[in-house]
Amino acid sequence: MMNEILQNSGNSSRRNRGRLVLVLLMAGGVLAATACDKGTSETPVAQAPINAIPTAPAENLNADRYQLGGPAKAITVGESSAIALTIEAADGLKVNEEFPWSITFEDAPGVEIAKKEFKMEELDLEPRRASIPLTVSASESGKHLLSAVGNFSVCNDTQCYVIRNQKLAFHVEASGGDDAPAAGAN
Repeated sequence: MMNEILQNSGNSSRRNRGRLVLVLLMAGGVLAATACDKGTSETPVAQAPINAIPTAPAENLNADRYQLGGPAKAITVGESSAIALTIEAADGLKVNEEFPWSITFEDAPGVEIAKKEFKMEELDLEPRRASIPLTVSASESGKHLLSAVGNFSVCNDTQCYVIRNQKLAFHVEASGGDDAPAAGAN
């Protein structure tokens, strides 16, 4: 385009051509500066993508998005007990029933867990709560920690939070039964 302008100004002296080039360069610089300056009047807002790589420890990252719940009653030592552990969406959030939930329990000292892996279709999903149906048997009384790793999602009206490989800790109380060693046992 610059060459066309210079060729069309055949009657202009070399000096006028130089001025024309200078004016065009200055005009381009003003346009570029205006375009760059346009966005600086607003304060940029940082937004992490839904599946951003966490920079904080996984245990604390999603603490404000859900709560865990254990059974209301103690289980009986030595007996097989059906319990439901829950993951409840925080206020303003709901369970994402379209995400493929999975919960995997780890071995727990003093408690035997009959089934350790659960997929979405094995959970009871409600609008704000997911219940995990466990069958457990405690070998000793006291408070037991059941650890699991969960992959699940909760949403509000505009955004979903995908929670992957989240460490979960549920507490189960066991009482009663005969958890004392038999007399004469080694």
